[in-house]
Amino acid sequence: MADISDRLLKCTVNKGMFSDEVAVTVTRLDGGKESFFVPRETLVEGDRGLLRVKVRQDTAATMIASIPSGDPSSVLAVRSEDLE
Repeated sequence: MADISDRLLKCTVNKGMFSDEVAVTVTRLDGGKESFFVPRETLVEGDRGLLRVKVRQDTAATMIASIPSGDPSSVLAVRSEDLE
C-alpha cells in the first residue's frame, strides 16, 4: 500500500458561500481545472493559495490528492509540481 503524506497543493482562492469556507481551484494532472468548496482552516494563508491535502503516489508520474471538500473528501490526480 502506498504511503500517505500531508502536503500543500497550490490553488487559486476565492470567497466561499459561507464565512467558514473558501472556493479553491486546483489543476488536475491533465492540465484542466477543478473547483471545490473547502473549510477555511484547510487553507494556508499567504501571497498564493496553498491547500492542506493528503497525498499518495499512485504511479511514478501520478500523485493522488484527497481534497478536504466534505465527507467524503474528493480525490483528484494532480501534478507533482503543484505540491509542496
